[in-house]
Amino acid sequence: MDTALEQFADLDGRLVDAAKDIKVLSQLAWPPQVGAEFLARWHAGDPRLPAVEPPRVRFDSNIRALASIMRECDRNHPSAATSTAPPAATSSRRR
Repeated sequence: MDTALEQFADLDGRLVDAAKDIKVLSQLAWPPQVGAEFLARWHAGDPRLPAVEPPRVRFDSNIRALASIMRECDRNHPSAATSTAPPAATSSRRR
């Protein structure tokens, strides 16, 4: 197998592993009881949104893994010319 292809396959596998636990929409979902209460109030003419505290999630290890993958990508490869991704992030924003 071509060396570049092997590297792409390795990076691809690591990308899947690093991102598989990042679930955006499930973190935004209301608990079932809150949704049911909201719908009951809405049907009664009171459409106020409930105050829901979002869960605290930490993606520190995912971010480190993704940053590592980004550092290893060859930005001079022809496939990088079609990318709209910004340069590798250097900030360590907490989530």
